[in-house]
Amino acid sequence: MIIKIPVKPYVKKYLIGRYGMQHTITKSSFLGFLVYDRLNKDFDPKTEYKGLDDVYEVELTNWVFKSQGHSVSKNQLLAIGHALYLLFREDCFEYVESEQKKAGNATKALKEFLNKYEIREDDLKFETIYRDYKRKKFAKS
Repeated sequence: MIIKIPVKPYVKKYLIGRYGMQHTITKSSFLGFLVYDRLNKDFDPKTEYKGLDDVYEVELTNWVFKSQGHSVSKNQLLAIGHALYLLFREDCFEYVESEQKKAGNATKALKEFLNKYEIREDDLKFETIYRDYKRKKFAKS
């Protein structure tokens, strides 16, 4: 069984780089834990959410399907998608901070991170994520 988590296209590229094209749910990964804990056995045909640009697919093993459940509510899917956006953002900014300490260039580090996950300008504007990084950096100070 496949569960589709609504995410932005750049978050999907990040997740593919981190977990592969499709992630099998286990409690030993962050994503697996996020989904596993929200599974239930109440099927709702309206669960599939069509509001965002893309989806990342996670697969349930037969054991998880039978023991924990096979459905996640629409609100929970949106919450998982938002948590994955926050994970992307956090990993991105931590990478930039780490690389900036070595080389002193946040712009270059941010471009390296985006290139690593094949995130292009039409997925996420560089200026947008850079401004977001600067806001977060100054908020910490």
